[in-house]
Amino acid sequence: MTAPVAARFWLQHAALGLLMGALAALGWRYAVQRIVIDTAPPPIPADKVGYMFVVKSLDWVNGPTWWPAFALLPAAGLAIGLIVGVLVERVARERNTRVRDAAAILGGGVIGALCGLAGAIYAHHDPPQVGIINTDTPRPPIDGNDLDRYPLIHGAPPLWELDPTYLTFPAMGTLIGLAIVLIAAYVRHVIAARVADRSTFI
Repeated sequence: MTAPVAARFWLQHAALGLLMGALAALGWRYAVQRIVIDTAPPPIPADKVGYMFVVKSLDWVNGPTWWPAFALLPAAGLAIGLIVGVLVERVARERNTRVRDAAAILGGGVIGALCGLAGAIYAHHDPPQVGIINTDTPRPPIDGNDLDRYPLIHGAPPLWELDPTYLTFPAMGTLIGLAIVLIAAYVRHVIAARVADRSTFI
């Protein structure tokens, strides 16, 4: 590969890493089990270590925060993508086009897996938090036989838990990374074919 081609190769992988890091941050916010924090706790006597309360209606107050997950994970993804891009380019440097394409596809899967793993590690060390308040707000009657239909915290951002994250995040990252690279390769192929057809016609 010439220097400009190699640089473009690195940048493409870095851009994929940035995108996958942003998706990992979204996964952290919307697909990881949250820590619930009471934002209006009662005063605790000095000789007590905690308190208990009867849950009436848990209303959302704040969280999960966008910072620093939406800065750290995309930055980590950018670094992962750049490193993988450099390594893949060096391995495929003197190979034919088919091998380079295969290496690029494999690199996309590796980037997705590593970004997913980074998201899972971050979620383990710093899980998302939501602030709640226990209120007397009247709610419709709850069917005890169908509790899954009712949110635990009213008004909170949606949550679709993907446990265990150490398995689901890398697996989904791999699939998404591969899909993005394959779609991009197909689009490039279609564009190149159309340009070639026009050149032949002219």
